[in-house]
Amino acid sequence: MMRLSQIAYYQEKNSIKAEKAEKGLPRSIWESYSAFANTFGGLLLLGAEEMPDHTLQISGVQEPERRIQEFWHLANNTEFLSANILSDEKINIQEIDGKKIIGIEIPRAASAYRPVYLGKDPYEGSFRRDRSGVYHCTALEVDGMLRGRKKGRDKRVLGNFTFQNLDRETIARYRQRFAQIHPGHPWLSLTKEEFLEKLGGGQKIEGKWHPTAAGLLMFGEEQAIIREFPSYFLAYRELKEKNHWEDVVLSTSGDWSGNLCDFYSCIHGKMTASFLSFLGPAEMEASPLRKVIREILVNAIIHADYEDSYELRVLKNKDRVVVTNPGELGMVKEEAIKHGVQDAKNPILREMFSWIGIGQGTGEGLPMAIALCKKYHLGEIQLQEQLHPDTVTLKLKIQPDCLK
Repeated sequence: MMRLSQIAYYQEKNSIKAEKAEKGLPRSIWESYSAFANTFGGLLLLGAEEMPDHTLQISGVQEPERRIQEFWHLANNTEFLSANILSDEKINIQEIDGKKIIGIEIPRAASAYRPVYLGKDPYEGSFRRDRSGVYHCTALEVDGMLRGRKKGRDKRVLGNFTFQNLDRETIARYRQRFAQIHPGHPWLSLTKEEFLEKLGGGQKIEGKWHPTAAGLLMFGEEQAIIREFPSYFLAYRELKEKNHWEDVVLSTSGDWSGNLCDFYSCIHGKMTASFLSFLGPAEMEASPLRKVIREILVNAIIHADYEDSYELRVLKNKDRVVVTNPGELGMVKEEAIKHGVQDAKNPILREMFSWIGIGQGTGEGLPMAIALCKKYHLGEIQLQEQLHPDTVTLKLKIQPDCLK
């Protein structure tokens, strides 16, 4: 049963759509259904009207049981709606001041169902909702949601590239770290090509070795990467003084490989050295703060949508780190904070980092980082999602006592 407190909760989140619906179901409720399902969820309230001051004026619904039957009939019609993501308990009748209203709680749709759209064409029938209200999705937004349906996109073999497009020095450094963590591992006796194949970084087709998307992103040369991922861009910036950025690392600079493996190694080293300069090497290596920064960075790298139109950006100043990656979160934010994100957009990248001791490899890195912050009073981690474009941001605010 829907409670009045739930209405207030959705109003506070700006996630409520009220419709009079006195004698029938207006089409606009289906646009709201699509919009809530494709963003962060929300509440459809039938039999009410939201006033300019955001209060609700209750008008009531005639024959609410019949309206609910009509709703289910259309929700289950795949010619009308691409997916019904509701269960029975999400629709309730509530009586307020002697008038009956219908509350429909619409959850955020799982990635496998997004976009949820009206009719047969996702580009014509997909909607989302921002602070201004419901709007029709752009083609880029629909493309992003359709990509989100596909699991393991970084596994695909890139037939237009060869291992000549990979950076030899990056691979050598990776193998050296692999050997340090896994001495005597049978993969160490393999050729470079065979080693990369075991990692999921490439495949031999008709006698020629070709990298996977993960192999190119992890070990590739920047010019080759942007041929496959035109919007690929990595940026690290450190704020030394007000409005003055120093120690900038860009994937386009041309003085390093520009790939993900070297980007992580470079900026993780810079940040830990800066934040923990008062510690010795052994203490620095074991520092909980170093582990938290590691998890935040690798989380952004493995969950980024490199086919999207936004950069992977890392900003640092004296007491905080802000990491933003392109793409949707793909799940309810509260669930990601509590349980982690098991379905990485790039599962092969996650395994590659995990092999060399970077990241949990299980999708539980974010909850672990939050737990470390609480246990050692390191600071606070915030997870945020933005639209226009779709991005996910992790912010770490470090307690001053941890930096001295």
